Amino acid sequence: MNLSLMLDAMVVLPSGVGLTLTLTVLSLTAGFLLSVPLAFIRAFGRPGLSLSVLAYTYVIRGTPMLVQLFLLYYGLAQIEAVRASIFWVILRDPFWATEITGSAQTAAFSRSS
Repeated sequence: MNLSLMLDAMVVLPSGVGLTLTLTVLSLTAGFLLSVPLAFIRAFGRPGLSLSVLAYTYVIRGTPMLVQLFLLYYGLAQIEAVRASIFWVILRDPFWATEITGSAQTAAFSRSS
């Protein structure tokens, strides 16, 4: 066991706590704000809209969050149209890719079936 490596890690790891808490709070807030309209659409919307919300929650709940994050961050970067769009400013940043993925997960799991 490399004790110096462990001590170096113990110094660096606490700096990530603030970032983790920021991502968690933002994801929970944005996910909740997204889940409320999705729940209303699912409950009272037209059958086509209701089925689209059902499909969204089925796909998001059925795939691991890490796979979604990789597809969003690495997968969309492979598409030239995405890199040329205005959304690339947001999608190229790992913070916002994580935020979008966390919000989508929160919305899918907190909306009522």
